[in-house]
Amino acid sequence: MKSDPPRLASELDELATSYAPAEDGSMLHGGSLVFFDGPLGRLDVVRAVARAALVHPELRNRPVTLPLAADLLAWTPEATFRASRQVRVVELDDTRNPTALPRAVEMVWSEPLPAQHPPWQVTAFVDGHGGPTVVLVKAHVTLLRAFGISGLAGALLGTPLDAKAPPAPRARHRPGVVPALLEAAATFAEQSARRSRALAGEVRTILRPGVALERTRDLGRILESAGTLLSSPAPETPWNAQLGRERRVAWLVLSRDVVAGIAEMLGGDWEDAWLTIVADALGRYLRDRGRSTIGLTLLAFVPGEDHGYGAAVLSSAAGHATARLVALPVDEMSPGARHAEVRRSRHQPLAAARGSGVEQLARMSHRLPGPLQSLLGSLCFQAANTIVLDEQPPEGRLTLGQRVAARHVPLAMLPWHVGLAIAAGTSSDGELLVGVTADATLVPSIGPVVCALHDAYVDAAAAAGVPPVEPRPR
Repeated sequence: MKSDPPRLASELDELATSYAPAEDGSMLHGGSLVFFDGPLGRLDVVRAVARAALVHPELRNRPVTLPLAADLLAWTPEATFRASRQVRVVELDDTRNPTALPRAVEMVWSEPLPAQHPPWQVTAFVDGHGGPTVVLVKAHVTLLRAFGISGLAGALLGTPLDAKAPPAPRARHRPGVVPALLEAAATFAEQSARRSRALAGEVRTILRPGVALERTRDLGRILESAGTLLSSPAPETPWNAQLGRERRVAWLVLSRDVVAGIAEMLGGDWEDAWLTIVADALGRYLRDRGRSTIGLTLLAFVPGEDHGYGAAVLSSAAGHATARLVALPVDEMSPGARHAEVRRSRHQPLAAARGSGVEQLARMSHRLPGPLQSLLGSLCFQAANTIVLDEQPPEGRLTLGQRVAARHVPLAMLPWHVGLAIAAGTSSDGELLVGVTADATLVPSIGPVVCALHDAYVDAAAAAGVPPVEPRPR
């Protein structure tokens, strides 16, 4: 396998605990695995990425720290952007190998994103014998919030040839004496003017009596939920601790129809059934490792549609998506009783209030300087044991050249002190594609987590009287 030279272990240790997007080597990234039905060449991927960067100028931006601005960040276009620099190729003997491909994906996923270039990367795992190509899309949380997990993969790999690019901005003359200082000054002035306009608009909005009253109520709810979160952290688990530098990645294919059938028999919608399966799987994983789950209820953070954490959406029965902090009764052995508890917890106002508090604090932390961002982020995510994402399926079928994307597996990022995250997405064939990411130090082997998810899925289907469809090989 071809890869970049390894970095020093001490450097990786330092970067792994640096969560500020301005600092070199931020680990706050998520993305997806895209399985194509045939081989792709590096030139095909580079052309697709270059076309996407022309149509979406924000893909050419990189984070920079403004001088004399208290470590505030600005996103500025990279003058020397090259699409080929954002694309890597890793050659494998067989991309369908059940051990070689996951290990290669883990190595690439564990590498921090460089800050000197736009914070996204596309890696193509090419079969040396002409087999299908697997593409890993990895990007910083800022881009995921803007595009969405499926949307970013679709933009980078599936931008059509006839897509119109925005007109190029007029180039400004730069004297050759101190171009770097002039560029920094121009960036600082541009960002300052933008912040001033935003502040003026915010002041005009707040001066309206109705808006001011609503903002005051929102602020009170946020402060109340923040106080509740900080005073009642989530229960201790083996995967809730300081994260290391390496990651584990695995995926599983289930049947969306079976999960929907479970929900039809037990009540609620399919998201209730899916969270019930996750609760059972986490309980199995803990008990298999000697941890007693008697009286134990874990907390899962499910982001909302306003993308406070990432870009996933979990739709309620009423069609409205909001962040939730859902209780997972891992001690309950009865699938029916467990489903009823999850459903009750997911739809209660307290779950929405606490989830909104986590979301608001996480969004607030991204606007702070690096040290404060890390501190506030670590505090707010101590209220959750795990992250459960429900990623909306991509619009249409993703094609690159003559190849069609057969599967699209979402991969969630790991925030502060949360070393296990589970993401689920639906394919056009009705498959439920589950991606699991974990910290390698806190979860040394991710295989038992996948097995626990499969066993919980089978047991829930049996309890509901729905014949389970066996998952295809990963």
